[in-house]
Amino acid sequence: RLDADSLLALNDQPSCAATAYREKRAVLEKRLRPEITRFIREVPDNSRLYLADPHMAWDLDILFADPAIRQRGLRYIRTVPEGKPFYLLTSDAEYEQRHLPRHRLRLYRAWSSLTGFLNEHKGDLLILAVRDEASRSLTRATRERLRAMGLDMDRLVYRGSFAAVLAGGRVLAQGAATDRPVVLTAPSLTALGIDKVVSAGATAGNRAEIWYRGKNRAVNGRGINLVAVSKAGRITSVCFDTFLHEWSGYAMFRADPVPR
Repeated sequence: RLDADSLLALNDQPSCAATAYREKRAVLEKRLRPEITRFIREVPDNSRLYLADPHMAWDLDILFADPAIRQRGLRYIRTVPEGKPFYLLTSDAEYEQRHLPRHRLRLYRAWSSLTGFLNEHKGDLLILAVRDEASRSLTRATRERLRAMGLDMDRLVYRGSFAAVLAGGRVLAQGAATDRPVVLTAPSLTALGIDKVVSAGATAGNRAEIWYRGKNRAVNGRGINLVAVSKAGRITSVCFDTFLHEWSGYAMFRADPVPR
């Protein structure tokens, strides 16, 4: 079995180069974070990939020597190129933009977005609770989508509280407040297994609780906390930090140079 320390010792003669690199990639893809390998797989051909983490440099040197990657024209860079576009992976676009004043970032792909999650679970029991701040980065299109679902998004204010329960695309309960927590309880919710839903904005307690069948299922992160329960009983908990953006985890961005 190959380990990382034996990668460079593989025979790279032309007759077995393809096999050698397949073996190398199998090892590397276990060492690299999944979002990195997905980033490399989904970035457009002939692109620069900004990957500056020194802990990954050795692995990336080997990976980007792979004939299949070289054939796509991909190359990774450790320093920001002057006057040239590139792609990067981040979970905090605002932080990256502050450190890239000569480039403008625009979202290229997010693998887990708020609207994508709602589409995926539109037939499920959906329980929503806001914590801290969730309004700043909600786009107009997303607000309209939430309104179309029956949610009174005009009542979600900066640092406010908001909670809702939907089943099969129909709103069963919702509530909003500016400076106090919102608590949803009702016999109709208890019949569905929902004990209590609590939303508290930044100045009203700063917490989110989604109690389902005796357990708090909320991630309790900043933004919109969601719990989806499928008809088969599968429970999915996630939080979208809509103070910053509308996705969860990492997203791909294109950085274009700003004209001087």
